[in-house]
Amino acid sequence: MRTHLLLMLVSLMLCRETLVVADKTQDVAEAPAPGRFKVGQRWEYELEGPRPGAMKPDSIDGRRILHVVSQDERNGERVWVIEERFTHDPNGVGLQYVDDAGMLRSIDLVNHKGEATRLTYEPAMAYQAIAMAVGEQKTLETTLHTADGGFAMPVRVEVNRLEDETVVTAAGQFEACRHYENVTQFSIDLKVAKIPVREKRHRWYSEEVRGLVKEVYEKESGKFLTWSWEGYTSTSTLVGFGMEEVDANAVATTELAVAGSGQRRNRGANKPILLLTLTGVAATLLAGICMAVGVRVVRRRR
Repeated sequence: MRTHLLLMLVSLMLCRETLVVADKTQDVAEAPAPGRFKVGQRWEYELEGPRPGAMKPDSIDGRRILHVVSQDERNGERVWVIEERFTHDPNGVGLQYVDDAGMLRSIDLVNHKGEATRLTYEPAMAYQAIAMAVGEQKTLETTLHTADGGFAMPVRVEVNRLEDETVVTAAGQFEACRHYENVTQFSIDLKVAKIPVREKRHRWYSEEVRGLVKEVYEKESGKFLTWSWEGYTSTSTLVGFGMEEVDANAVATTELAVAGSGQRRNRGANKPILLLTLTGVAATLLAGICMAVGVRVVRRRR
């Protein structure tokens, strides 16, 4: 079960709506200009297949939704809080913190019981797009960790910028979408052995909607001792984008859960909180759902 929990944590973080890793000193061309986000911005995708990152290939289909729900301050800098949720997986929630330079700094995970924890990328990750010429390849690295240092996992990403393409969706036709192929590799260190995991994503980004218009996610099959998992493919395609009023009560509930978790971490309880968060969603994840995160601790309509 501990192996499952560790793999769950990896899925929670690595199948987020991020694209690649980038140093803060790196010039991230085509990244969002200061103030590019607005509270209320929303992108909705038709999901076909499992939730990206799931350890089992069980389809959930439905809608995948990103929503800018608030602003926050981190060390004197503005960050935008972006929700991701799935209409057929309402039980867990998550908040992504993206600064005005377009860098994803951290993610708060909150389960359906209101238990929460924060995980951070060092260096931060470029959110959705990175400066690359067509045909260019890059190898990038980051480390995912908890605040108390009890969990730290190196991640390696091979990025290829492919030819721009036109993508036709239910939300319209988008010309010259920037096309990236990303192969992510990491391993779960169990001290006695390491479990290698490999994932691939094809992603098409358009400045017209300031976000992704399509993603094709592929998880490779794998095996560790007597435990194995099947590979699968899932596709997210844009069906709508625009503005939607934010449910302030739901956001406030999530923020209170995160704040309470932070107080407990100060008393050295970060690891139990993290395990409780993951355990709370283990049943649904192992039944085929990738991440029990989004931003709601209460159910809401689409």
